[in-house]
Amino acid sequence: MNEHIESLQLLQDVMKIQSVNSQDDEGQLAEWICEYFNGYGIKAQVDRIDLKHANVYAFIEGEEPSETVLWNGHLDTVPFGELDEWNTDPSIPVLTDAYIFGRGASDMKSGLCAMIYALCSSRYKGVRPRHSILFLGTCDEEKNGIGAREAQKLILEKKINQIIIGEPTGLKIGVAQKGCLWLSVDVHGRTSHGAYPERGCSAVEHGYVVTQKLREYLADFSHPLLGKSTEVITKITGGVAPNMMPDRCVFSMDIRFTPDITSKQIIQKFNKIIQDEMLQCGGMLSIRYSVCNQRSAIEVNESHPLLNQFVEILEEEKIKPEKIGIHFFTDGSIFTEANPNANILLFGPGEPSMAHRANERLLIENYYKAIHVFQKMVRI
Repeated sequence: MNEHIESLQLLQDVMKIQSVNSQDDEGQLAEWICEYFNGYGIKAQVDRIDLKHANVYAFIEGEEPSETVLWNGHLDTVPFGELDEWNTDPSIPVLTDAYIFGRGASDMKSGLCAMIYALCSSRYKGVRPRHSILFLGTCDEEKNGIGAREAQKLILEKKINQIIIGEPTGLKIGVAQKGCLWLSVDVHGRTSHGAYPERGCSAVEHGYVVTQKLREYLADFSHPLLGKSTEVITKITGGVAPNMMPDRCVFSMDIRFTPDITSKQIIQKFNKIIQDEMLQCGGMLSIRYSVCNQRSAIEVNESHPLLNQFVEILEEEKIKPEKIGIHFFTDGSIFTEANPNANILLFGPGEPSMAHRANERLLIENYYKAIHVFQKMVRI
């Protein structure tokens, strides 16, 4: 078998099957991958969740079946964006001498396919993994994580403690990942004439104050690979007229936090900030909020065998074993809800800088290198 030709064809076939989140039926890709595994004699199945969402599972029993390692990649992509910003049709993979262009090339159909091909080619060669491997292709990663949440029962059932996710890392090892907390905050003040601000209570100003106080608190939490915890206001609406004190303001906050703090601690601190601010306004201010998204931060144990094995394999493949932090959230933050002690590594051929961009591309050589790494991971 010519591995380069076959693996590149796999990637092109998968990229041709559109799986744009909230637009396409991701189950079509799940079905295609299931058939691909079955073609190599690997037992696979599709778990249909709803009309647009499905996961695909494949299980390979190892020589030591008491332990199972999870290999994960997501099926969905983000939308194409403005088509006039693309040099090619984003729905059709386009090859050049060094790159493949198209939506999903880096994020993350290349990582997904590198895992699939490594498992199937190993089966073709008669290689049996040391530990059992559960491959999981998840839907809806780019939005709500429906697929990962549906799969948590399997993680609990098989007592999975080791997870590899093929997210775009540029062949670097993602050993830490920021957590995420999205808040929608509704601030009610009291309106007055702009010439008499003492008679009212500005919802906009007090809303801004509580966000800045939380930002200052978060800045004390940091990580050597992830930097500081952050908070940004991503959306805001409020105000009545140029000469009126705004009595209503609604804003969205995007919080990214390091592993040395939890979302529970952040919420507790925000509650305290809100209560203090409301007390200062003599009953004219009311602030309420809701949690729209909540993902845990992740960090692998530096001495864990999974990390050491990755380092050794990369050195064998003449790839610098560079460790990095991941600022965006992944399905790994959902998997930890089922097993908080799971050790999760992110590794894939895609470039993080290419994710969600027009003219998304992948260096094909890195795709082949990732396959070689995953093929060696099968054996250990």
